[in-house]
Amino acid sequence: MGSVLLLTRLRHPWNNGHYYAQGMRELGVTVTGFDPEMAAHPEAEFTTLLARTSPRVLLLTKGTAVPAHWVEMARERSVLTVQWHPDPILDQSVLRLACKVDFFFTMAQGLVEAFRQAGVPRVAWLSQGFAPSFFQPGEITGEDRSLFAASVTSVGNLSSRPEYVGRRRSLSRVLKEGFDLKWWGPPPTRSLRNLPLLLSRLGRAYGGRFVFGSEYAKVAALSGIFLGFDRCPEVRNSMSQRLYMAVGCGAFYLCRYVQGMEEVLEPGKEIETFGGDEEMVDKIRYYLPREGARRKIAEEGRHKVLQRYTYRHRFEEMFRLLARETGVRVLSGRNQ
Repeated sequence: MGSVLLLTRLRHPWNNGHYYAQGMRELGVTVTGFDPEMAAHPEAEFTTLLARTSPRVLLLTKGTAVPAHWVEMARERSVLTVQWHPDPILDQSVLRLACKVDFFFTMAQGLVEAFRQAGVPRVAWLSQGFAPSFFQPGEITGEDRSLFAASVTSVGNLSSRPEYVGRRRSLSRVLKEGFDLKWWGPPPTRSLRNLPLLLSRLGRAYGGRFVFGSEYAKVAALSGIFLGFDRCPEVRNSMSQRLYMAVGCGAFYLCRYVQGMEEVLEPGKEIETFGGDEEMVDKIRYYLPREGARRKIAEEGRHKVLQRYTYRHRFEEMFRLLARETGVRVLSGRNQ
C-alpha cells in the first residue's frame, strides 16, 4: 500500500482536504496532509515531510501557496506528482502547476481537451464527490426545525461577484412568486455594493450563517426543495461538490441543468433540473405539494451518490487510472 502527501487547505473543518484525506484512508492509504498557508516555514516543513514520509504520490488541489519547484523536488525523489483541481476554470493560475505535474485531473469533463491544447500533457476528468461521515445530522430537534426548515432552500455564495448575479436573480424570483425560501452561505459583506441585497427580501431570507457538516445535513433534510446553481452550466459535467453533498444528504435537488449531467445523476429519477427561471418556478410549483414524488427522487439520488460518488469511490477511480497510465500503484491488490 502506497502513501500520499496531500498539499491542500486544511485550516477550517469544511475545507475539502479533510474529505479527500478521509476518502483515501478508507481505502487503506496512508495520508499526510500539509497546508502551506498554515506553515511558519513552508519550504523547510515541506522538505522535511517529503523526506520523512517518502510518499508514492504528491497530490495537490488548488496549489495555493505551492511553488512550482516543489513539484520538481518531489520528482527528484521519484514521487508521482498529481493535481486534482476543484474548480471549472482554465487560466494561467491553474496552468502554472497543471503543466508541471505528471498527471492532472479536472472536475469538469468539458475542459479536458482545452487543458490538452493548453499544454497539459496528461489530463483526465474526475468528478467531485461526497464525504458521508462528515455530514451526519444526528437528532433533529424542534429548534432545528424552526431554524433550518424551509419549503425552498439554497446553500451557496451570493456575493456581488459577476458569477453570482444570476443566482441572486433566480432566488429573488422564487421569493417574488411567493414561495418560502431560506438561503445559507458566507455572510454578505456590509458594503455599498451589497446594500441592495442587504435591504432586499432576498437579504432578509438569509439563514444567518455559513453551514457545514451536521448543520448542512440538517438543512438538506429539512428542505422541501434544495435549489442548486453551478457556475458554468455550459461546461460539460462541471457540477460542483454541492450537488453530491446535497443529494448525498437526502435532499430533493432541483438545479440548473449542466451539460451532460444525466451521465452522473438522471433528471426525473435521481434529481430534477431546469433550464431557466420560468421552468424553475414551474417545477417548484409542481413538486412542492407532491411530497411522495420528491421523496422517491431524493432516495434514488442518495442511493446513487452513496454507491458511486463518495470520496472513497473518487480516489479508487483516480488510483486505478494512475496505475494504468503511469504504472504507479497506490492501492493494495484487493483494491487495485
